[in-house]
Amino acid sequence: MLDDAYINSTISIDPHKRKIYIFFIHRYIDHFLRLFSVAPQIAPFSISEEPANWGEQVSAMCSILKGDLPIEIRWSLNGEIITRLNHPDVIITNTGKKTSVLTIESVTARHAGEYSCVASNLVGSVSRSAVLSVNGIFKKSRMSRRSVTASTLSRKVFRNLSSPITNFNLSILGCRFTS
Repeated sequence: MLDDAYINSTISIDPHKRKIYIFFIHRYIDHFLRLFSVAPQIAPFSISEEPANWGEQVSAMCSILKGDLPIEIRWSLNGEIITRLNHPDVIITNTGKKTSVLTIESVTARHAGEYSCVASNLVGSVSRSAVLSVNGIFKKSRMSRRSVTASTLSRKVFRNLSSPITNFNLSILGCRFTS
């Protein structure tokens, strides 16, 4: 509770100290608004109940159940705010003052991760998250089914390794690599 001295000090205005009093008035109003304002509350959401298949469309809706306006709604992927620059294939549409929809027209492996909806107003900021898993499509490589020696593999694939690769037997996408 504010005391009378605090309230009375904001009422009297000395021309030389006008800026100081205006600061106290703004501080009082801000304190008053925070006492009676409501922070945002986000409804639970999911992106996909099961892993999405490569190329499918996925979407998620962030709905604010409570909270005083104005409310800013943002989306992030693995902690990074989603923008048109860093994720041009992710569409974010605000369908109202308290609702935002995230849509990916054709999901790929780079879309997999934790999506968070962050809602902020004058009182505070809250977030909810959901995980998107993506099933991949793996195409068979053009390499024929032939053996590749360790020296060939180390020259072509592992150029940056300091020691040669020895004694391995690996099968990837139908190609067999042996040493």
